[in-house]
Amino acid sequence: MKLEYEKKSEEFKKGKQGEPNGSHAKLPKLSITKFDGTFEQWLPFWNKFCAEIDSTDLPLVTKFAYLKELIQPKVRADIDGLPFSTEGYERAKNILKSEYGKTSEIINAYATSWVYQLSWTETRKKLICSTKSFCTMFKVWRR
Repeated sequence: MKLEYEKKSEEFKKGKQGEPNGSHAKLPKLSITKFDGTFEQWLPFWNKFCAEIDSTDLPLVTKFAYLKELIQPKVRADIDGLPFSTEGYERAKNILKSEYGKTSEIINAYATSWVYQLSWTETRKKLICSTKSFCTMFKVWRR
């Protein structure tokens, strides 16, 4: 009995060693939307890029090629003159982070978007209320 338990315990340990957590889960491949140069899109883009590409063991020039492919032409213009090398890749990341990763600009962009959405919601509520009032008045008038 004890021998059987030890044998199963060892098999279990062997099966678990060396495997990262969740290695059996089949997750869908993430798609990275091309970065368009807006502050609202910087964090989602950059976090996905870092997780999916920058954190891999790909050669740095390959990562640089992916980075250039994943940004819109107007953003790519900021880094087009850099040499296609390890140093160029590091400089490109620093340029993009300093240009688009400005915390104050990101916060401002999100706040502006939020205020716009809030004001649009309030405008819609007022429009609905005035439409209801008009309909009520029209019903009274028709009688």
